[in-house]
Amino acid sequence: MGFRRFLASLLCVSKAQADTDSILPITKDFITSSSSISSASTASMRTSNRSQQILDKASGRAMVIQEFISSEETYVNLLEEFDDIYIQSACAPLTFGTGGKLSREVTLDTALTPDERRTMFNGLQEILSLHRKLVLPKFFAATQVLLTQGDDRDGLRSTHAAFEVCQVICKFADLFKMYSAYSATCDNATAKLTQWTNRADMVRQDKNRVQAYLAKCKVNKKHSQINMTGYLLLPVQRLTRYKMLLEQLEKYTPAPPTGTRDYIGEALARISAILVYVNDYKRDLDARSRLCHWADQISSVGPSPLVQPHRTLIREGPVNFIARGALPQNTSRTLKHRHVDESKRSIGTVNKMCMAILCQDLLVLVDNVANKQKGKLELVDVVRLSAMGKARVEWGNVVVFEAYDVSYYLQADDQEIAQGWVDAINKSTRS
Repeated sequence: MGFRRFLASLLCVSKAQADTDSILPITKDFITSSSSISSASTASMRTSNRSQQILDKASGRAMVIQEFISSEETYVNLLEEFDDIYIQSACAPLTFGTGGKLSREVTLDTALTPDERRTMFNGLQEILSLHRKLVLPKFFAATQVLLTQGDDRDGLRSTHAAFEVCQVICKFADLFKMYSAYSATCDNATAKLTQWTNRADMVRQDKNRVQAYLAKCKVNKKHSQINMTGYLLLPVQRLTRYKMLLEQLEKYTPAPPTGTRDYIGEALARISAILVYVNDYKRDLDARSRLCHWADQISSVGPSPLVQPHRTLIREGPVNFIARGALPQNTSRTLKHRHVDESKRSIGTVNKMCMAILCQDLLVLVDNVANKQKGKLELVDVVRLSAMGKARVEWGNVVVFEAYDVSYYLQADDQEIAQGWVDAINKSTRS
């Protein structure tokens, strides 16, 4: 009996093991049902997150496109206000009182003179015409489907609208160069307005005329809350606004497939190039204007006039012309890459406060104090950069260079300014 019970127990265990083995497979990569549920849940969450990201980007893209349209509408409306209120009024007849004890009314054919209108409004009407007749209608056409039907689930409508808007920017990019002329003269307009507001350097009749014109414009019912300065600055800010919006559009728009045209990148590059062009144009015009100013202030500038078609101002500022040192006669004239021993120079003290005027081909030093009789600045020295050696800073804030076998010592206010002069001189001599 004992053996039979033992045999029976063995048979029962084997059967149980067999039953268990039939339930659980012996493969190593077996995944339980709970793990399957977890994996499916993770995949679902990833899909949901991706869909949410697409939705968020499409929403952001649509908002940027809407901002393109709304800001362009506002821009055109404000320019139209400026044209109606200030420019048209400047060309219209004006009646005003002369003031004083014998005050009487005077009527002029135009409120502002042609020169004043040119100073204040140069290029504004052309800019308004460009945006009102071309840019804004094209923006509307590019975004009509998106604005009327809304975006689709995959954001394809907003993507297409973004590309269309960028094509409009690229199409008119060359015309945006007209902003350069306005940007270059906007400072003159704001300066003239400041003069009018302060009533400075004006005869009485002009003061009364301008004040009557400004008062007439301010009471116009179309006038917005911004003042005349705000109107004048509108075009200056517009191209920068385009660039900011394009950068946002690039952020919210997926990159185009390889081999296809990147309209957003192209539009951003074109606007960036236009901004550089506008800034360079203004800088060059300002430099030429300053050069004309110095030409009027200096009594003479050697054998040729200071103002030349090829010449622009690079740097200007006060320096102390402390000394000029002659080199021994046997010293080589090739000084561009040599550092001459100070002990071999015959140094003569000058010690004169001068204005240094650096152009791309010469350095002019003029007396900082005008001649009382002539009312002009006396010429101290002219150094052609073609004869100049490499400039350097010595003794902390002294600019030193050699030219015509002579060493020049110009003291600046501090080391930073001296280094600025050295960098400008050396860059000009290399170009």
